Amino acid sequence: MGVSTSSRLSALSSSLVSTLQSLGVPGGVPGYVKNRRRYTAVLPPAGPAWAGSLMGTALTSALLEIHGFAAGARAMLLIAGAVTIIITIGWLVYRSPKFTPVVMPAWAMVSLGLVSLGSASSTILADSLGDAVWWFHFGCCVIGGVLGLVTYVVYLRQLITGRAGTPTFSWGLPLVTPMVTATAGMRFHDWLVGTDVSGAPGADGAHEVWTTLILVLSMGAFLLTLLTAPVVFTRVYAYYLGPRSRRASHHRLEPMAAPTIWIPLGIVGQSMACAQLFGAATGWVRTGVAYGFIMCVVAIPVTLTAVVVHYQAALRGISYSPTWWASTFPVGALCLGVHWLSDSSGLGWLDQISVFLLVILLFHAGVATLGGTMAIIARMARRLRAVTGGRRR
Repeated sequence: MGVSTSSRLSALSSSLVSTLQSLGVPGGVPGYVKNRRRYTAVLPPAGPAWAGSLMGTALTSALLEIHGFAAGARAMLLIAGAVTIIITIGWLVYRSPKFTPVVMPAWAMVSLGLVSLGSASSTILADSLGDAVWWFHFGCCVIGGVLGLVTYVVYLRQLITGRAGTPTFSWGLPLVTPMVTATAGMRFHDWLVGTDVSGAPGADGAHEVWTTLILVLSMGAFLLTLLTAPVVFTRVYAYYLGPRSRRASHHRLEPMAAPTIWIPLGIVGQSMACAQLFGAATGWVRTGVAYGFIMCVVAIPVTLTAVVVHYQAALRGISYSPTWWASTFPVGALCLGVHWLSDSSGLGWLDQISVFLLVILLFHAGVATLGGTMAIIARMARRLRAVTGGRRR
C-alpha cells in the first residue's frame, strides 16, 4: 500500500521543522494540543472583525490583474465591493466592536481593507474609468490612512504601557497600516507625476508641491512601520518560539490563532513593494532592489515558520473564525513585492515566484471562503432544527 496523504504531510512538516532549525529559528515551532472534539465556529457579527476578508479579496483582485487574469480580477473586485458593503451595514446595525483601544487590530483591518480596495480599483479599472478611479484611490488612501494612523498611535501606546495583553501576532496589524498607506500613496504619486497639468496658470508649481508632499508623507509612514513592527514581532516570536515556549503551556499559540502567524510576512512583502516605488520615484533604484533582495532572504524563514505552524494546526483541526483570513493578505503582499522587485531588477524568474505565491494566495482565500460558507450554513441549520424541534437555543 502507498503512503497515506496524512503521512506524507507529516513527513513534509518534519522536514520543514528541520529546515527551520538549520536556518537558526530558535526553539523550533510551538506545539499544539490536538483537538479531541469539534468546536463550534466563531462567527462574530458582520463588521470590522471580518475586514480581513476585504483585505484578502481586494489584494487578490489586484494581483490577478497584474498577472493577466483580467476576468478573475474583476470578479474578485466585485466580491471585495460586496464585502465592503456587508461590513459597513453590519457595523451600523450591530455596532460591534466599539472603537476602543483593545480592538484596534480589528479597526486596523478596516483601514487596510479600504486602502487595498482603492489600490485594486485603480489597478483594474484605470483604463476604463480614467482619472475618476485614481481619485477614488486617493479617497480610500486618505480615509484608510487617517483611520490607520489613529489605530497605530492608540495601539502603540497600549503596547508600550503593557496593556495589550498576551503577545499575539495580531499586534502587528495596527503597526503595518502606515506602510500599506505609504505604498498606496506612492502609486498615486506616480500617477500624479505623469498627469499633464500644462496650460493652467501656476499649475506646475502646485503640482510639484503636491507630489513632493505625498512623497514625504509616504516616506514618513513607511518609517513608522519599519521602526516599530520588527521590534514588536521579535517580541512575539520570542514568546512563542523561544525556549520558554517548550516549558510553559501558556507560551503556546492557540490552534485557532495559528493563521495569524502569517501576519509578519505582510510587513516583509509590503516593505519590499514600497521600496521599489521609492526607488523609482527618487532615482535610487539600486537601493530599492538591494532592500528587496534582503527582504527576500528574510521572507524564507518567516514563510517556512508560517507554513509549518499554520498547516500543522489545520491538519489537527481548528474551528472556523475570521482569523482564517489572516493567511491571505500577507501572502498577497509578498506576491506583490516579488513582482515589483522583478520589474525593478529585470529578473523575470522572480515573477514566476510571484505567480507561485498567487496560487498559494488563491488556495488560502478559497479555504477561508469555503470554511466560512460551511460554518454559516451549519449555524443556520442548527437554528432551523431548534425552531422546528420546539427548543430554545
